[in-house]
Amino acid sequence: MTLHVMSHTHWDREWYMSFERHRYRLVKISIGPIYILQDEFLISAEANVRNVLYGLKLAKEYGNNVSKVSYFPDTLGNIAQMPQILKGFGIESAVVGRGDMHQSVWKGKFLTTVDKMMENYIFPQENGSHYDTNWAIVSNDNGMGFESAERFSFQATQYSIANLTAATHTTELRKDHITWVYLDYKMSGGDSNACGPELAQQYCFNDKQIDFKITIEPLFKEK
Repeated sequence: MTLHVMSHTHWDREWYMSFERHRYRLVKISIGPIYILQDEFLISAEANVRNVLYGLKLAKEYGNNVSKVSYFPDTLGNIAQMPQILKGFGIESAVVGRGDMHQSVWKGKFLTTVDKMMENYIFPQENGSHYDTNWAIVSNDNGMGFESAERFSFQATQYSIANLTAATHTTELRKDHITWVYLDYKMSGGDSNACGPELAQQYCFNDKQIDFKITIEPLFKEK
C-alpha cells in the first residue's frame, strides 16, 4: 500500500468564521468532485450518485481545476459501492479518514520545542496533548522530568487555557511569560453528536474513582 500526504483545505466555515472572513483568506484550490460531504448510509443509492454528478457539474462552472480525488475526511464509514460509483465518473483515488486516533499514531522518542507543539488554529483552542505518554522531559538548561506508573497525556504551551478561551482569532493571542505544563490522567474523546452519533462509550471518560500516581523529578540530561 502506498500512502501520500497531500496539502488540502477543509472549509468548515460555519464553525469558525463568517463567510466573508473565510473568503478573504481563500486561495486558489482544486474543487470537487463531490457536492457535499454526505453520510453515505443515510441517503439513497441514487443520492450518492447524484452527489458526485452534481458536484462535478458545479465544479466545472468555476474553471478547469476540478479535483480528480474524492474526499471523505470525516465520514461515518463508507458504503461498499463508493469505489464503483467514483470509478464510473473516472475518479480513481480518494482521501478517507476517521477512526480510532489511538491506533493511527506510533510510539517513539521525540524531541521538539514548546512553540512547535502549538497548532495555530484560526479560532484558538486547546491542542497539542500527547496521548499514551510513559515519560516526558520539559527542560530549560536544567530540565524537569515527569514519570508515571500509569500512562498519561501531557501538553506544554505558552498560552493558558483562559488565554485560549478568551481569544477569537490568532491575532488576539499573547504569549504568557511562563510555560504551562498540563498533565492529564485521561482525556475523553473529541467527537460529539453535533454532526453524527454520540461518542462510543469506550472513548468516554466516565471514571468515578481515580487511582493515579506520577513522579516529578529534576533531570540534567535526556534519558
